[in-house]
Amino acid sequence: MTSPKRSTERARAGGSLLWALFSFAGRMKRLDFLLASLALAIGHVVLVILALAVTRSGMNDSSGYAVRGIIDLALFWPSAAIAAKRGHDRNRPAARSVLLIGLVYGAGSAMGYLLDAGLRNIGGACALFALAGWVYVFIDYGLIDGTPGANPYGPSPRFAARPGVGDHLAGVFD
Repeated sequence: MTSPKRSTERARAGGSLLWALFSFAGRMKRLDFLLASLALAIGHVVLVILALAVTRSGMNDSSGYAVRGIIDLALFWPSAAIAAKRGHDRNRPAARSVLLIGLVYGAGSAMGYLLDAGLRNIGGACALFALAGWVYVFIDYGLIDGTPGANPYGPSPRFAARPGVGDHLAGVFD
C-alpha cells in the first residue's frame, strides 16, 4: 500500500495547479485554499456573464438556467477538490468536505429556481442556508489552522516549499 506522503508527492508532481483543482489527495494550506476559492468564485462570475452574453439569454429563462447549471457542475469538482484537501489538513475525511460543499452548492442553485418560481419563503430559506454554509466554510476551512505535523492524509503543507524542513519542524508539534 502506498503511504499518504508518497501518493501526495506523486499527485503534486503532475503540476500544482492540476493537483489543486482536480486531485482529492493531500493537504492544503489556508492561504492556498482561500486564494483558490477566490479564483473559482471570480471565474464562476466571469463564466456566467460571458456565457449569458454569448447565448443572449437572461438569467431567469430556461437557457439561462441551463447555462448556470452547466457552469455550476463544471466548477463543483474543483471546489470539492480544494475543500477535500483543506479538510484533510484539518484531519477530516474528503467525504465530509464534499458533502458540505455539495449541500451549499445545491442550496444556492435551488434558491434561484425557487425564487424565480415565486416560492419566496422556501427560496429565502435556501438562500439563508447557502449563506450560512459559505460563512461556515470560510471560518472553519479558511481561518482555523490545520493539524500540526503529519496526519493520515500526509505531511504538513506549511513547509512543503522547503523539502526536508517540514517534517523536522512539524515533529516539534507532535
